[in-house]
Amino acid sequence: MTSGAPVYVKRIINAPIERVFQAWTDPEELKRWHAPEPEGILAAVSENHVGGKRSLTLIIDGRTYHIAGVYHEFDPPYKLIYSWEDPSAPTNSITTVLFRQISENETELEVSYTNPPNGTVQDGLRIILGHLQHYLAA
Repeated sequence: MTSGAPVYVKRIINAPIERVFQAWTDPEELKRWHAPEPEGILAAVSENHVGGKRSLTLIIDGRTYHIAGVYHEFDPPYKLIYSWEDPSAPTNSITTVLFRQISENETELEVSYTNPPNGTVQDGLRIILGHLQHYLAA
């Protein structure tokens, strides 16, 4: 599998910025929404500091995947940059997540993903952000 063009998705989430940031960095919360099939997340780790580990073990279409990385920037509640090492991809990727408060209960998320494997990464990000919106609305 070769790497594709960078992926970029922007979305408004109906929740305060601190709440959105927490959902993105709390391992127990990640297990509830951060995958195309949230019920398939087996484990999540988020050591919330520069140099801290971030990983997910999940099932997609019946296959188990383990993706892991390290935080390069951790600036609550505004910015995250972390590596994303996926054994199924030929190159490591960098994910940047920017959180911008639009109003008391609205946060704009900008997610960019460099060196993604060719495939449906952008569609996957849209699905995941939809899960995040639904999770935070519950």
